Amino acid sequence: MNTELHIICGLPCSGKSTLAKKLEVDLPGLRLGPDEWLVDLIPDRNQEEVGRQRPILNSIQWKLAQRVLSLGCNVILEHGFWSPQERLEAAKGCANLNVKIHLHYMNVAMSVLGSRLDRRNQNLPNDCFYIAPKMLEQWAPDFVPPDSDELELFNSYQIYEPEI
Repeated sequence: MNTELHIICGLPCSGKSTLAKKLEVDLPGLRLGPDEWLVDLIPDRNQEEVGRQRPILNSIQWKLAQRVLSLGCNVILEHGFWSPQERLEAAKGCANLNVKIHLHYMNVAMSVLGSRLDRRNQNLPNDCFYIAPKMLEQWAPDFVPPDSDELELFNSYQIYEPEI
């Protein structure tokens, strides 16, 4: 069996967790999502504290993912991977471990993200955080979609363009 890392790239409400949960069963693999851990670490869901802890947690989960991959188990990371640097680090890590890496890019229009965010905020799941609509608008420019050159770094990639 070839060991694989699946990274899921996209903004909040793009469907990252939904896809990760499906991959977890279909592959199978260990799914590592930051929100579920952050809810346990920060029960009062303080946004400032979540913002401080998220990069630390992402680093911890990346180290755990590398160890699990080295043991021959598939891993699904749903951190969002907003920057080319984050995605390049994952690709280099996989090359060092001699495992395959697959990118799943959630290319969702802002209008769709906004509608999904409104629905999510109205019935907030236990493993999610409230996100103010203005925050999604502020974060959007920080997200750098993968370009065609970057996509070539991965063993495979899939682009999802949901409209609902």
